[in-house]
Amino acid sequence: MSGMPIHPGDEIFRPSVRNGRPTNWSAMILAIHISCIDFSQVTK
Repeated sequence: MSGMPIHPGDEIFRPSVRNGRPTNWSAMILAIHISCIDFSQVTK
């Protein structure tokens, strides 16, 4: 998402798992970038 490297100890976003693997299982996102998103502005 940001292109920033992820280092050991960084908080990462962990999506909930419902049926097997999450669709983004091979990608990690720094949690700080998720907390900055205004989800009221995100459309489905």
